[in-house]
Amino acid sequence: MSPTTIRSLRSSRRHGFPTLIRMRMSQLTLPIIQREVTARAKTVSPKTIRNNLDLLRPVLAQYRKDIDLDDLKLPKKQRTEIIIPTNDEIQKLLAYVKERNPEMMIPVLLGALLSLRRSEICGLTRADFSTSSAGEYHVHIHAALVRADDGCH
Repeated sequence: MSPTTIRSLRSSRRHGFPTLIRMRMSQLTLPIIQREVTARAKTVSPKTIRNNLDLLRPVLAQYRKDIDLDDLKLPKKQRTEIIIPTNDEIQKLLAYVKERNPEMMIPVLLGALLSLRRSEICGLTRADFSTSSAGEYHVHIHAALVRADDGCH
């Protein structure tokens, strides 16, 4: 599993369904779980709720086969609209970074012009940059650095 997935699962275990965690397995019912899901839906995303349930599902499969989480009414998935910045917006960003935080210029250029993710930019080393015999520049993505509970991986 990736460090990000592990961090997410640990967070779900700590914060997922606080009321359910304090209950005995024999006390759990589908209506109680539904109330908890409905309450959590007011403060967290539908994806977080699904992730929390993914942690609960194998426990129920082992100890409470009579509870079927597929019968829960879950909040609708949120569709996120991807906003692509205009050339003018990118130029303004680059001018801002150049003036206010010049040491960030290379990472911002890599993200803005090559569409690299932050984790990919953080994972780059000098060896990942090359030029061809035709004088073309290349960036090779070999690693991604993500934050985990015990540091970056």
